[in-house]
Amino acid sequence: MYYIMYNYLCSLWLLALILYLPGVHLDSPSAEICSADTYVVENYDVVNLTSTIWKFSKFGQCFNFYDNATVNCNFYMSICSSLESFDGRFAKYPRASMVQEPVFANGTVGEMLLIGNYKPGDDPFAPEHSGDGAFFVGFPMGEEVICGTLHALVHFQCDKTNPWLISSVGDSIVPDPIQIVRVTHNRACFYSITVRFAGACFLYPEPIYTVYGLSAGSILLILFLIGVVTYLVVGVVYNKVTHGAKGLELFPNYEFWSMLPTNIKHGCLVIYRKLFCLPMASANYESI
Repeated sequence: MYYIMYNYLCSLWLLALILYLPGVHLDSPSAEICSADTYVVENYDVVNLTSTIWKFSKFGQCFNFYDNATVNCNFYMSICSSLESFDGRFAKYPRASMVQEPVFANGTVGEMLLIGNYKPGDDPFAPEHSGDGAFFVGFPMGEEVICGTLHALVHFQCDKTNPWLISSVGDSIVPDPIQIVRVTHNRACFYSITVRFAGACFLYPEPIYTVYGLSAGSILLILFLIGVVTYLVVGVVYNKVTHGAKGLELFPNYEFWSMLPTNIKHGCLVIYRKLFCLPMASANYESI
């Protein structure tokens, strides 16, 4: 009995290896937004984000006047293009994608400082693999300052209640809340900026791991296993109730299955001898 069950378990394992095709695919959300002809990317709505200059202001955040609460600092940024391509007032920095501008208490506007450049063909976006969707935008190669080369990293967090609306007059304003941190230690010299943006939420929510439907092999294997279990259960019940069988006799068609390995072996020997023109072992074959 144990020998028979061993043979069946080995057969089932072999079938599983042959027929079963895993259906799990790792699917990471894409944030490659800057492309040749369009700024539309699957999962994100970034048309507004890449279509204008965006402005936000914070007191005490200008690099040369940091922590000076009387100086308001205007930040201007454009994504997937230079600021100058939208407005000639940024002609001093033809490749700039982010600059800051101090505004003093008396209303005087100070000199702009370059925070980051945009190089055509580069992709400044990087995805954040979180549950609701988010991404980062980098603004590298800014002005040389005392701590090194200035740059910025903007973290766009998903907030469906916070759309960014393009203004028909003047600069478009980044809605609050906005968090700005200046880092200038250990040769680091950058701004870390966090904003909330409805376009950073997935348009079509998808899990990171996508499980596809069962393959044809998987369905056949499941049906086969169900058939085997049904055959064994019904056969055992039938032999017990109808014939009063006990022990190994409960196993349906016990004599047939117990002889099956031997019969298969003899059958293989017959085929082997036929192929190589060897004399038949008739005595053994007739015992079948």
